[in-house]
Amino acid sequence: MEETKKKKKWPIIVAIIVVIGVIAAATSGGDSEPKKAETAQNSTETAKSDSKATDEKQKFAVGEAAVLNGVQVTLKNVEESNGTHIFTPGDGNVFVLCEFEIENNSKKEINVSSVVSFDAYCDDYATGLSLSALSAGSSDGKKQLDGSVAVGKKMNGYVGYEIPADWKNLEITYSPSFWNNKGMTFEAVK
Repeated sequence: MEETKKKKKWPIIVAIIVVIGVIAAATSGGDSEPKKAETAQNSTETAKSDSKATDEKQKFAVGEAAVLNGVQVTLKNVEESNGTHIFTPGDGNVFVLCEFEIENNSKKEINVSSVVSFDAYCDDYATGLSLSALSAGSSDGKKQLDGSVAVGKKMNGYVGYEIPADWKNLEITYSPSFWNNKGMTFEAVK
C-alpha cells in the first residue's frame, strides 16, 4: 500500500515542479521585455550622447577652459626656452613649457602626473615629456605639474617638451583618469 501512495505522489511532485518552472519562465519572460526596452532606450541615449560629444568642441586653444567629469583644465600659457647653462635642448630644438591650471570640481580627489596624465604631439609626431625642459623651467621658479588635487581645490604647474625649433602645432591631451581614455586636447599654434 505504501508503494501505491508513493507512486501516486510522484506525478503530483512532478506536476508541481513543472508548474513552478512555468511560473518562473512566465515571470522572467515578462521581465525580459522591459529589459529589452530599457536596453534599446539606453542604446538610443548613448548614441545621442555620443553624437552630442562629437558636436562639442574637440580642441581647446591657449586660455580656453575644458571640463570633463567635473575637472576643469586650462592651458594658461605656452613659452619657448633655450634652457639654461646647465640644461639646453639639442641642436635645432627648443624647450616648450606649458602652464596648466587644473580645478577639481568633481566629487573625489584627483591625481595629476606630468608623466602619466599628459600625451603630446608636435606637428603630428608623438613627443615625450622632457625632464630637462622642466629642470630648466624650475630654475625660473616654475614647478612641475604633479600631485593630488582635493575636491574644490586647484593646481597650477608646468609640463615641458623638447621639440624642433621650427614647430608649428603642439597638441597636448590631459586625461583626468589613467583608467579612462577620455581626455581634453589643447592646441598651441606657433
